[in-house]
Amino acid sequence: MIATFVVITGAVTYFGWFYESANSEKPSNNLVDPSASKVGSNAKSGSGDVISSAAVSALPSKIDSKGTIKQIIALRKQSSFRDTVKIAESVSLLDERIKKMNNAAATTAWQETFSCVSEGCGDKIYIKLVDTIAVADSNDKNNKVLHSVVETYTLWDGRNTLESFKSIDATNKMIKELNQPSINIIWDDIVQCNGKCASFSDKTITLIERVVG
Repeated sequence: MIATFVVITGAVTYFGWFYESANSEKPSNNLVDPSASKVGSNAKSGSGDVISSAAVSALPSKIDSKGTIKQIIALRKQSSFRDTVKIAESVSLLDERIKKMNNAAATTAWQETFSCVSEGCGDKIYIKLVDTIAVADSNDKNNKVLHSVVETYTLWDGRNTLESFKSIDATNKMIKELNQPSINIIWDDIVQCNGKCASFSDKTITLIERVVG
């Protein structure tokens, strides 16, 4: 009887060792990448970290300055026609885009714009907003031209000071480098105007529109 007990004990020990050995050689499903494990734990906890990370990565890496500037010009036209529905659509779209930029200058210029858009903002308000968008996306070559155009517009008061002369020269060189006849025509018209004509602001916005494309 003692012999039988020894045999049974030995068998149990053997099979126990065999089971542990087999499991130790089998790849564990629990061995996952630490970052994946972290994502899983966040997803279960409902912390919102996973959703936030996905939302951030989904945002465009580059500012759509071209589309935003075109929308600003469209808003100016809609405001002049007092088209309430179109104004509302443009304001909503621009507000969303400018918030995503997270740019203090653009936010301030935008607040100034939408506060007067229903009654009709002056052209200087729209031009200022365009400039803040252009400066925020300075990697775009055309935006550097736009900033120079706005600077020249601001300084060009018909008195031709040293600063305005330098700005006119810089803008002229940038415009000529674009080598686009339609843009050159508008620019030459502005030069003839010399900051004194009544349509100076309107001509400048037309130039901005042409440069944006």
